[in-house]
This record gives sequence, C-alpha cells and structure tokens, in this order.
Amino acid sequence: MNTYKTAVLRWGLRLAVILGLCTVLAGVIQSQLMPQVQAVKPYSGRLSFTEHYLATAAAEQPEQQSVQAAGSWIIQQAMAEEGQAVRKGDALRLLDVQDQMIRLQTLEAQIQEQTNYINAYNWTGGDRLVLEQKLEATKMEYRQLNASFPANGVVTAPADGVVAEFAGPGAVSVGQTVACITPDQNTAANCIQWSLTAAQAQTLLEQEKLALDVTCRAEQEDGTLETVEVSTALEPYEWEEETGVYRFEASLPVEQGIVRPGAQVEVTAKSSSREYECLVPLSSLILTGPEQYAVAKVEQTDGIWGEEYRVHLVMVELLETDAVNAAVEPVGETIGSNDFIASYFDRALADGEQVQPLWS
Repeated sequence: MNTYKTAVLRWGLRLAVILGLCTVLAGVIQSQLMPQVQAVKPYSGRLSFTEHYLATAAAEQPEQQSVQAAGSWIIQQAMAEEGQAVRKGDALRLLDVQDQMIRLQTLEAQIQEQTNYINAYNWTGGDRLVLEQKLEATKMEYRQLNASFPANGVVTAPADGVVAEFAGPGAVSVGQTVACITPDQNTAANCIQWSLTAAQAQTLLEQEKLALDVTCRAEQEDGTLETVEVSTALEPYEWEEETGVYRFEASLPVEQGIVRPGAQVEVTAKSSSREYECLVPLSSLILTGPEQYAVAKVEQTDGIWGEEYRVHLVMVELLETDAVNAAVEPVGETIGSNDFIASYFDRALADGEQVQPLWS
C-alpha cells in the first residue's frame, strides 16, 4: 500500500512539473507570437516640411534711371556728355538758379521779420491766428521753391552708369527728362530662379512659416571657390499657363565673395503646417479600407496570467502628413493626451488583440 501511494505521489509531482513547464512554455510562445509595439502619447503641434530644389543664379539688371525737372529749369552748362561713365553723385548739368536764390533770400527775410513781429507783441485771438497763417504760407512757399531745384543748381547722377540721354542747354519744363543713366551691368548674381510643377510646388505654396536656405559656391578675391550658406525669402511667384509650371525667385544676399550668373545652387525650403490637436507617428496608422484609417489605443486589462495589454482600434480622419508624423482627428471617440497609441508594429493589428508594449 505504501509503495502504491509513493508511486502516485511521484507521478503527481512529475505531472505538476510538466504542467508548470508547459504553462511557462506556453507563456514564452505566446510572448514570442505576440506583436511588439512602441506605445507613444499623441501630442498637439505642427507638422514640419523640408524640400530641396535646384535653382539657377541670375543677375537682375537694374532699370535705367532718369532725372526729371522738379520746376521750370534753365540749363546753363553741361558738365558731362552722352556716353560718359559717371558715378553716383557726379555733376551732370549746372542750372541757372540766380532768380530762385534771390527769391529764397527774400522769403528767408520775410519769415524772420514775421516771426519777430509775432513774438514782439502779445497777439491774441483772431489777430494772432491771421499772423500765424500768413507766416505758415511764407514758409510753405520757401519749402516748395527750395525743393524745385537741386542744391547749388547742380544736377547729379542718381546711380553709377553711363549717360544715355541729355537735355541740351536752355529752358526745360516741369517733369521734362534732363538726363538718363544706364546703370552698370551686374557681373555677380543677385537672385536665384527655379521652376516647379503644381505638385512639386505644394510646400512653397501652401505651408506657413516658410524659410529658405541657399547653399552655393562663391568666388573669393583670390579666385578660390568656397561653399557658403545664406538665408533668403521667397519673392512673389507667377504661374505660366503655357508651360504649366510656377516660376519662383528669391534674392541671393551673398556678402563674402560673388556667385556668377548661371551657377547652380541648392535651395532648402523649411516650413510648418497650422497647429493640430492630435499628432501621431505615421507608423501608427492602420489602413482599414480605401482611404480609411484607424489608430490602436493600448489599454491595460486583467487576464488569466495577470495584467495584459490589448489594443482598441479608433477610427480617425487623416488630415495631413509630413515625413514622420500624421495629423488625425478621431471619429466617434476621443484620444486624450494621456492615452498611448501603438506604433512601429510589423503587421496590422486587430481590435482587441493582445500586444507587448514598449513604453516611450
């Protein structure tokens, strides 16, 4: 009898050990088969966009500049000739301003006399108002006359360049062109230009807080080329109907060295979207149908072997994406800032499926 009991006890212990090993093995197998997910919290913020373009350096040539008579002028003497190279501020024409100078001196004397007269007596009421109006009228005439001819009667060049047109000696009327200057042609690029289709130009056209960085090779004084980076801003763009592209342009403010027209430069456009309430990793999106998406909430439950983590699918509307994140809006449910969303899984998750979360 004792031998029988001993045998039963031994087999019972062996069976318990085997069951325990099977349970442990089952748990190990289950954990191996259970999908691992990265559990992340959604957050509010902006999507970030970065695009790279190739552009061409160009030199916008300045427009011809002219000097027009601000009053009835009499050109007395030519101080430069057509075709002559001049610098900004060089004398072009000398005017006969003797009559204007005499009138200015007369007005100056009247202003001083009227001012002294007002200050010498304690004028009040309407009398003082009349005197002050008369003084202001004299000052206005002085300012207008003084502005109607250049200082000392010398017409100067408005820019560096070549004299392209001249009015000859004699009288000229108000608004008549006295001289035209063709500015020097630029030998260094001062802008960049590139073209994009409507699809390629989406970042530049639609996003907020746009910043442009330009990387180019600038020629130094010793003839060597150095890579420089400058920041710039997008100029007004235009759409070309015939070619179906947008034409973009931006300034090229290189301070050290010069970039030759025709050189290729790299443009990096950085921008951000509007503010969104719910941003999640792109890897957390689960395609449930044509253009239908869901995200998986990671929720803690009580299981047979203790705490378990299962996912609950929440349908979402996909609003916008960048290279890393997606802006979504839950449909019919809420996703709070303290919820955890499953991401970086290697297959689509089913609603209620148990997962092994890695917390972040």
